[in-house]
Amino acid sequence: MSNNIVDIRQLSISRGDHLILDQINLQIEAAEFIYLIGKTGCGKTSLLKTMYGILPVQQGKGQIAGFELSNLDRKSIPFMRRKVGFIFQDFVLLTDRTVKENLFFAMEATGWKDQHQMQLKMEAVLILVGLQGVERKMPHQLSGGEQQRVVIARALLNDPDLIIADEATGNLDPETAGEILILLKHLSNNHNTAVLFATHNYELIKRYPARVIQCVNRQLLELESV
Repeated sequence: MSNNIVDIRQLSISRGDHLILDQINLQIEAAEFIYLIGKTGCGKTSLLKTMYGILPVQQGKGQIAGFELSNLDRKSIPFMRRKVGFIFQDFVLLTDRTVKENLFFAMEATGWKDQHQMQLKMEAVLILVGLQGVERKMPHQLSGGEQQRVVIARALLNDPDLIIADEATGNLDPETAGEILILLKHLSNNHNTAVLFATHNYELIKRYPARVIQCVNRQLLELESV
């Protein structure tokens, strides 16, 4: 297969007897920023979960950051996820732990052991998302936008080749949503990280144009505009 960060060919996704996506193709290059749009229930989240190793491949081939999706098992999934950062809509921070504890927990889960190196990496990613100095704060002490920045920082801990963002600005006000979008585009442009950004917010797409893929009728279609 090619050197694309994402190289999906003739991939089908089902749940039980229900076919969700039928023989789709998707290629994403390093540092590319792509919007993924489509109505609720069209299969966007199923695609993202398949790309993150949550749902199994039913048919076809999909390579993500050098890992073949059809060959993933319990041992290889954690290694693949070091190369893929996932950002959820509802933050999913551990509410009873500080920012530092949240980030250290994520690092420990992906094999980090050296406390000094973990400290340095935590400080680096917080600076990258504009949140230096908040490591001792609890999530409830942060605004929604700040919490989402912590989630982005967490996604960056292992220097991923790809960030998958599933409605990452869905719970944010328009100004904060724009700030998060600008941050992700900056990461894409300046850190060689591909970003796949699923959204219902067409205003964001108009304000910050990029490649757009639509999920419709079990297919992925490339759009020129929205």
